[in-house]
Amino acid sequence: MRFDHFWIRARTAAWLVSLAVSCWPVATWGQEPRHNDVVVDELGDPLPAHASWRFGTTRFRHPSPVVELALSPDNETLITVGQFEVMAWDMQTGKSRWRTLIDGGRTQLPGVAYGIRAIAFGSSSDYFYSASPPNELLNWNTLTGKEERFSIVHELPLLSSNRPLNGLPGSSRSIDVTQDGQKLALAGAHGVVICKATGTVLFTIPNSPTGAVQPAEISQDRLLAGGHSSLAVFSPDGLRLAVITSDTPKQIRIVDAGTGALICNADLGQRLVRMIFSPDGTKLVTTERDCSISQYDAFTGQRIWQHVIEFQDG
Repeated sequence: MRFDHFWIRARTAAWLVSLAVSCWPVATWGQEPRHNDVVVDELGDPLPAHASWRFGTTRFRHPSPVVELALSPDNETLITVGQFEVMAWDMQTGKSRWRTLIDGGRTQLPGVAYGIRAIAFGSSSDYFYSASPPNELLNWNTLTGKEERFSIVHELPLLSSNRPLNGLPGSSRSIDVTQDGQKLALAGAHGVVICKATGTVLFTIPNSPTGAVQPAEISQDRLLAGGHSSLAVFSPDGLRLAVITSDTPKQIRIVDAGTGALICNADLGQRLVRMIFSPDGTKLVTTERDCSISQYDAFTGQRIWQHVIEFQDG
């Protein structure tokens, strides 16, 4: 027994010594700075008051769940929208450039749902757009986070999404801008509004659902938790617009971006998740709720091909 106690004491002492050695750098890093200098971590980022060390990093670390993000055309800045803040990140270093808290006057997003494209760049990396409830447009300075607000006056009924997560009636959750920055498309539960960058409305496309989204539907498809929605995307040349509304959730309308006149319809297999035109504007690529990727002719609406991703587990 005395032999066993000896080895237990020896092992305990060795463990304490190794712990003290491993903690020595932390104590060194945690020394109080002189002349009110800021304490930083090993990457040079400021630490909170009285902190000695940081496990991991704050770079590209969003404080709340990210709902939407967009990369600037020059690939230098990443904009992220979370549940509580909008942030800009330096793509070279991952450091945050600025952070703005979200309130009811800036944007309201339900989280992951249909019809969300909260921010959009044009051809310039200097600014980007977001929609703001109930009928406003925000023009953000990419470098500073300062915003300019425009009112959008239209005649669409300011429908809510029939779900409390969507916030105020008339809230737009999707926005797109032409490459020349001259036209914008704002979309929400009420439908789609096409306007000039100054806020002057060109035309509207209403969303006319016959009833509210029901809990039974949401239990089958969690993306319906955001309620009724619309989504609109410009072609690269800005001449056409692909539109989908939740009153016809399996049909994309491709319309003239100047007048709203119908060019063609594209019939989907399942509800649309996202869509984008090809760089030459001749094709429309979609992701659909059955975990498929499809390509459609942007002038006829005919499906060219479809690829279904098979999931083996959940």
